[in-house]
Amino acid sequence: MNALHASVLFASASMALALGCASDPSGAPEGVLPPGPTGTVPTPAGGDAGAPPATHDAGAPKGDAATPPKPPADRGFLDPNQPSHSVFSGVAWSVNNQTVVVASPPAGSVATVTTCMKTYGTSIVKYADLYRVSRASVVATAITESNCTNPAGSSDGLSSGPMQVTGGTCAGTVSGYTSAACLAKMHSSPDFSFMVGAKYMGSSYQVAHHDHDPPKIAAAYNAGSIRSSTANRWHMIVTGNHIERWVGAYNAYRAWEKLQETARIVDAVASAAPSTFFEGENVASESELPATAREGQVYFVGDWAGRDGEFRTFRGGAWLAE
Repeated sequence: MNALHASVLFASASMALALGCASDPSGAPEGVLPPGPTGTVPTPAGGDAGAPPATHDAGAPKGDAATPPKPPADRGFLDPNQPSHSVFSGVAWSVNNQTVVVASPPAGSVATVTTCMKTYGTSIVKYADLYRVSRASVVATAITESNCTNPAGSSDGLSSGPMQVTGGTCAGTVSGYTSAACLAKMHSSPDFSFMVGAKYMGSSYQVAHHDHDPPKIAAAYNAGSIRSSTANRWHMIVTGNHIERWVGAYNAYRAWEKLQETARIVDAVASAAPSTFFEGENVASESELPATAREGQVYFVGDWAGRDGEFRTFRGGAWLAE
């Protein structure tokens, strides 16, 4: 590693360092959906859950105590840290620095997150921020529900689009649309699908159930509410291994986010390097170094424009590699 690269990495690390359990909300027995805020039965958003459509409150939360604080704009809304906790005597988990910490953590694919963000990143950022939910939650939902693709319909025909919202949930979330119109538009316009999904996820009804706790977000979105089940280690009703896949994708988003931040810092430091880290002389080869110089004088040897070379410092009458 040459000295310039070492300087960049050291500065990158320094800048990176500078940057820096709830109870069951419904109490409903297994198999019974609790009434929604308007007395209606809530509809699961996830198309695989198979519950009949219904109307529910889907407005953005207003002053909810669970709403996480607003972080820097470039990261969107962040889910709060959570101490170790569980629901219905299931597996315990915690949330630390936007990562779900659990025994035998499920694997997620950073490559899939990268593809998802390249394809739908604009919609994800826009609607996650608008409806005050974490971008990681929207990405994890899209990956778990549809592999972040745009299916025309689910296996049961009740949902469509990347976020796989059911037609009934969509019609209850966005005024002026029938269930059929929703199903068609969520496929023809993936942006609309992300809008509906994020709005539903951030609704006051959903927030009352998940409290911005990632595994609960997965369960509440997929099944409509938080209810007990022993079919998975989380002890929350979902379709199949939905929470496992969702948590894997959620953590993969955070890994992807860190990679983006590291790349941004390195690029910024490298761009600033000519004026910030070196104001001395440069020569093409060691043979061109002067025979004498002042103690501590620094020269760059190599292609300075291409950042290909090493620094030399004059100490004790000799040029020493940094």
